[in-house]
Amino acid sequence: MNSDRTCQFPIVGSDDGGKTWTRRSTDRRLLGATVLDGQMLFADEIPFPYVAGPNVDPVVSQDGGRTWQKVTISTNTVEAVPDGGTVWSDYYHKDAPVDAVVALDPVTATLSPLAHQPDLQSRSQMQLSRTTGTTWVAGTKDGQPAVATSHDRGRTWKNATIPASGCAVFRLSVVGEAATVTCTQDHQGSIRVFRSTDDGATFPEIKPPQPFPTDANTVWAFPNGTVVAAPAGPGIQVIGASPSPAEPMPALYVLRPGAKAWDTITPRGLAGQIGGMTLLPNGEYLAMMNGNPTARLQRSTDLTNWIDVAIPI
Repeated sequence: MNSDRTCQFPIVGSDDGGKTWTRRSTDRRLLGATVLDGQMLFADEIPFPYVAGPNVDPVVSQDGGRTWQKVTISTNTVEAVPDGGTVWSDYYHKDAPVDAVVALDPVTATLSPLAHQPDLQSRSQMQLSRTTGTTWVAGTKDGQPAVATSHDRGRTWKNATIPASGCAVFRLSVVGEAATVTCTQDHQGSIRVFRSTDDGATFPEIKPPQPFPTDANTVWAFPNGTVVAAPAGPGIQVIGASPSPAEPMPALYVLRPGAKAWDTITPRGLAGQIGGMTLLPNGEYLAMMNGNPTARLQRSTDLTNWIDVAIPI
């Protein structure tokens, strides 16, 4: 969360729902980390110095990110995602089949292609819901955005096509039993949002009573029915530049359940660019703010008033 020129990031974790945080390790160069079960994490690690092309190494931690071991990439297929494992894309892995959906076995630290691949092209976003056990894969089908789901850990798949031609940016987000697809239309700059509440069988479009704000470039649709849109936000300096305080986020656009118009909120205490936002089980919103010299976690109960979450970075 606080990088130097080698792109090493300290990893911090919380075991009490985000109330307190501890530093787990400081010497990793990870492209995010996926929490599997309990203390088990999975991530991709980039090399240093960086070399273009498929070059990352998958790694797994079984003690909450304190220690990591390299994952073996196998060419032998497996019938299903192992217990406690997850699905992943092999696109960036060295010596791996490109564009394959692979399954992680965290016990043996092995990554293997699934024997039965979803009928999608450009498979890039994959999630396994710990709530329902559904496996989700986003990609394209005949040039259209599509999402494939499996209810038997990757043995069989069903496709749902998203009716959004010309989708330049396509993002899948799964929270519990609901999945949201956000699409930015090519050459138009407009945003469309589709949401499934039937485990991926259908993706009806969320049609707000007013168009999405013209400067919004990121959207989150939460399980409580609230939709939040954010503008591009202030710029971020490059790594290695002289640090300067992050600029305040100028606005958030909020559409609450049953509302007939967007609320424009001036968030207090929110600074930098929003790297991600989620809704916690206790009803609080948690935002990862990208900024220089450090990234920050901030939380809010009303999307207006934000406070820092103390993290040991």
